[in-house]
Amino acid sequence: MKPDFFEYIQGHVVLGDGALGSYLFERGVERGRNLDLLNLQARETIFSAHEEYIRAGSQLIETNTFGANRFKLREAGAEDQVREINRAGAEIAAKAAGHQVYVAGSIGPSGETFPLEEEGVSEEDIRDSFKEQVLGLAEGGADVLIIETFSQLLEILLAIEIATREVPELPVIAQMVFPA
Repeated sequence: MKPDFFEYIQGHVVLGDGALGSYLFERGVERGRNLDLLNLQARETIFSAHEEYIRAGSQLIETNTFGANRFKLREAGAEDQVREINRAGAEIAAKAAGHQVYVAGSIGPSGETFPLEEEGVSEEDIRDSFKEQVLGLAEGGADVLIIETFSQLLEILLAIEIATREVPELPVIAQMVFPA
């Protein structure tokens, strides 16, 4: 059994995987395709990509769920499958990871423009969307949540709020990007 993630990183460097989306495109997945849906439609493709990263030395792999929120999945007609897609993404990664490699549940930005009132979306809508993701990732076996590539402070704060409230047992890594 792998040690608790938070305890482990106190004394160890953890090598993560690479960009999963780019790697999938290199392996022949059609550009423009919704990659999150592959968790349901092509599980073996995702599993083998995780395995390759692990064979290359990754000690932490991210789930294929970066865009698996209701706003982005709406474009593919799958907004009612958010929790299922996130759960499947975590299950696939956990199966590949076994007992040695950590699974980071990937949560990307909603894709909505802030301030929300102008878009007809409320903060509660954003919270609900993150909640679906967080719960699916936890149910699927994520060891840690990674809230990544956010550019809007309010949005990342909402994601952190939901993650720490809904699954307080999971550590959270949060990353922002800043314009040059």
